[in-house]
Amino acid sequence: MQRRNSTPRTGPDLSRRDLLKSGIAGGAWLPLFRPASLLAEEVGPAKRGGILRVRGWDPPHFDPHLTRNFMTMTTLSFVYSKLLRHKVGTEVPPGTFAVEPNLAERWEQPDDTTYIFHLRKGVRWHNKPPVNGRELVADDVKFTYNRFLTVKGNPERYLLDSVNRVEAVDRYTVKFVLKEPYVWLPHKLPTRSARGSSLPRWWRNTEI
Repeated sequence: MQRRNSTPRTGPDLSRRDLLKSGIAGGAWLPLFRPASLLAEEVGPAKRGGILRVRGWDPPHFDPHLTRNFMTMTTLSFVYSKLLRHKVGTEVPPGTFAVEPNLAERWEQPDDTTYIFHLRKGVRWHNKPPVNGRELVADDVKFTYNRFLTVKGNPERYLLDSVNRVEAVDRYTVKFVLKEPYVWLPHKLPTRSARGSSLPRWWRNTEI
């Protein structure tokens, strides 16, 4: 019995069936390599609102101060902001964690045990009850971090052990007073576990 040659045929003796197969296989990849400009024209201008559906596991709950569960933290990363965040983008070298402002527009360290954060003006909560789109203010930040430091059962409490107290200096200024010098505070605030600035003052009366 003659064995059929399994080597793909090329050149003039390429059969019509082989040609169609290669054409279908090649064509299936074309949408992945279309220019971004063509895709943008098809999609149209960005629209606000809608529903973002993310496939994953159901979080045990949505209180970031009572778990280190990645399912909770991953879900909340889509809706919660922080005072500072890690810089992202194509220009950031892999493995680096540069810190940049997020809800704070800038910060300063007047002495070894004091950090002052100046909040961005005009940042608003989601337009849902009970906050109804009101502006984020220093009292919200103060409440969030005081809760982080005092709520029972916080497994990440140690991350901010150096913090003695958090004060709202004025509507857009927050002061962190430390127990001792701690240069790593700005590098702790962007982490998912030390997440803050995201809980409004009514959270104390809300069941999770």
